[in-house]
Amino acid sequence: MSRLLRTVAASLAAGLVLALVPSAPALAAQPDRADRAAAWEVSQLNNGRIRNVQFGFTDWGLTLDTYFALVAAGNRPDRARTVIRTVSVNVRKYVQFDGDFFAGAVAKTLLARRVAGRDPSIEEANLNLRHKLLNLVGSKGRARDSGASDFSNTITQSFAVLALGRSGRLPAKVVTYLAKQQCRSGGFRLDMAGERCRRGAVEVDATAYALQALVRARNAGRDLPRRAVKDAGEFLLRQQAGNGSFGGRGLTAGANTNSTGLAAQALAAAGRDRAAARAGRWVAGLQLTRRNTAGTPARRDVGAVAYNRADFRQARDEGITRNKRDTWRRSTPQGVAGFAPRSLGGLSAR
Repeated sequence: MSRLLRTVAASLAAGLVLALVPSAPALAAQPDRADRAAAWEVSQLNNGRIRNVQFGFTDWGLTLDTYFALVAAGNRPDRARTVIRTVSVNVRKYVQFDGDFFAGAVAKTLLARRVAGRDPSIEEANLNLRHKLLNLVGSKGRARDSGASDFSNTITQSFAVLALGRSGRLPAKVVTYLAKQQCRSGGFRLDMAGERCRRGAVEVDATAYALQALVRARNAGRDLPRRAVKDAGEFLLRQQAGNGSFGGRGLTAGANTNSTGLAAQALAAAGRDRAAARAGRWVAGLQLTRRNTAGTPARRDVGAVAYNRADFRQARDEGITRNKRDTWRRSTPQGVAGFAPRSLGGLSAR
């Protein structure tokens, strides 16, 4: 059982199944849709946290995704403060297991604290997140878990760059190690094992997080490979379908709102506003509204964003079922990212 819990905790810490400088005025954000999506996600909170109703555990990683979405939507600041306060009080339940620390969870929580304008140190937990994250960075710059099993990946490294860059001096080696994960196509691989990019190893989600981190590093004055940001942006542009959507790889293959929302964030951070707006318009087609749910069981969940077209159709037929609710809770914060694509590198609740 402990091995199962560790695996679940590590996957959530990595932030795989979920992602901010404010977007330019010309970006054509969709504040009304962002507001409705954020309102639905707030309705899913239980005492300032998201509970996985199917398996019965608190999903702290998704709770932080919800926090980022509330800040990006620019509404319900009181609920956002409750969320960050709840996560902070319970931080060791998220970042630590059996004495070992998860680098992704530490970095993600540190980033959220800085978005909230809070200190890296959490007194009630006797934990300084910045110091802990720096301790998890090896001599070559990789942020890795402290236990025998290491679940860190490129998304972990991206969060490390973002969090360290927003909480003090950004170590050059952390940025360099992230930049080494970029492949010739411009995309980033998820798995950092090995020295070479395997064919087909690059993916949209890892690239979206990495691109946001690289933009933050560049703005902090860190040296980057000459075309790193441009090539990553062009990779995302090539992955965008004609209808504006993005798909992932493996289990996330196929057009979905998670990958599309993350890509919109990254494209906006890189100044690719038109592509980001197209992504947001595709996500809008999968949001439950009063109009498209009238007379259907889905009318009780107006504002929620479906993961894909199949989930959208199923919700209109059956409503959001217990076994599907967790999927909707994950896709809706990324839907907000599509409607209000603000980079994690500059997102601020202040």
